[in-house]
Amino acid sequence: MDAISNLMLTAGLGWASGLRLYAVCFALGLGGKMGWVSLPGQLSLLSHDWLLIASGVMCACEFIADKVPLFDSIWDALHTFVRGPGAAILAYFAVDASQPAATQALMALFAGT
Repeated sequence: MDAISNLMLTAGLGWASGLRLYAVCFALGLGGKMGWVSLPGQLSLLSHDWLLIASGVMCACEFIADKVPLFDSIWDALHTFVRGPGAAILAYFAVDASQPAATQALMALFAGT
């Protein structure tokens, strides 16, 4: 993957993860498991059965949390600190391991912010 592709991929992952981290993980994992998409880098780990189950459960919890006012506020306060690092980790694993470590780290920082 070239630099522009890495930048666009990490920008998309960072933006989407900032909205719904678990939905992004579940959608990517399901797409990879079903063969709908070819997951780049080490993101194929998301298509593992246990990670699909965990991300699906967390996605359902996030959906339910939006319906309960007090729980929604607590969930959002907690996940304000979870979504950024989650996006950075997704971006780090999305960049091919053959790329220099500095490129992986830079893309992770870009997506995390």
